[in-house]
Amino acid sequence: MAEFDKRFINLEMERKNKGKDTFVDKMLQGTGSPFSLRVEEYRLPEKFKTPPMMSYKGVGDPIKHLKDFRSHVHLLGIPDEVACRAFPLTLSGIAQNWFRKLPPGSVDKFEDLGRVFLTQFMTSRIRKKPPSYLLTLKQHSDETLKQFITRFNLEKTEIEEPSDDLIYSAIYHGLLTKEPVMRKMARIPPSNLQELMSKVQEFINEADVLEAIDSTRHSRQKEDKNKEDYF
Repeated sequence: MAEFDKRFINLEMERKNKGKDTFVDKMLQGTGSPFSLRVEEYRLPEKFKTPPMMSYKGVGDPIKHLKDFRSHVHLLGIPDEVACRAFPLTLSGIAQNWFRKLPPGSVDKFEDLGRVFLTQFMTSRIRKKPPSYLLTLKQHSDETLKQFITRFNLEKTEIEEPSDDLIYSAIYHGLLTKEPVMRKMARIPPSNLQELMSKVQEFINEADVLEAIDSTRHSRQKEDKNKEDYF
């Protein structure tokens, strides 16, 4: 009878606990690796170091972060399995918390990890301006050729992959007609963007040289005048 009571009590406890995780079980589940056993057991190269790059905190362009990481991985010749395990080290804040919540064993290759990463943080991507925006950039009347090209190149970094033809057209039509380089290009138009930028750089270099000469002459004239005033 005592043996029957003991078995009954054990069965009753099993029934009550069935389907319920203990506190310890939940803690262990929370530390489960998102990587498959194959990735988890892959041996790391000796003296392995995480690719040097800024951490992604869950805000900003995830595509840029992923591209930068892949560039480092390709340059360093890091295997796919090691790339998987190294990528979380480039995350922090919200992004690190997201990674820790991935289902255990759900990542078997870096392509999978990259896909779920982009899916999660795509809404945080910085929206770039359309390529046609470059056509609105015009050289100001008080802006030198060098200043305009510098401003243009800065604006170009915010554009979604503009084509060479569009860049060519935007620069050519954005320059003031009074620019010496425009008079030269009007006679012999450059056939492509490379030729256009070559001519533009040539005139920028000439302007820099002339500015340096004028500055040197001005300094000498000032020194001569100071000597005259002294004597």
